[in-house]
Amino acid sequence: MQIRYAKDISATQVDHRRYTMADIRDLENKVDKLEQSTSLSFLEMESKLSQLFDSNGDLRLESGFVVDDFSDQIGSDTGSKEYSGAIDPESKTLRPGFDEDNIRLVIDNGSSSGVVVRGDNVYLSYDSASWNLTHSRQNQLRSTPSTVMHMWAS
Repeated sequence: MQIRYAKDISATQVDHRRYTMADIRDLENKVDKLEQSTSLSFLEMESKLSQLFDSNGDLRLESGFVVDDFSDQIGSDTGSKEYSGAIDPESKTLRPGFDEDNIRLVIDNGSSSGVVVRGDNVYLSYDSASWNLTHSRQNQLRSTPSTVMHMWAS
């Protein structure tokens, strides 16, 4: 393509955004908040449109739901036998319940092989050997300010 006249050329300014990592983090936080509010709005709409009936078959006009952010156990019925959750308030997550117990282990020396018992501890059997240690060194090099070289790169 050949251009003969300057009037045939047009220039358009394009705004190129330069995003820093801080800008990206802020955008990510906004998207997370938007996602949370959208999902809550969806749940509210679903709750509003659903029809609930009581035990007599009559339509209940009130409906609602509870949202728990798992930051504490205030809304939890921890006294119930059905409750078996473990809340991690730092990461705000609910995990399945667990039981923790210590088990006393007893070693049977007659049927145990390849282990060494030292006090209350059991170790895998091993051979000990000392390393070749050098206690003195000849030809020592002393570094004094007059013998240290400094290199500077520009």
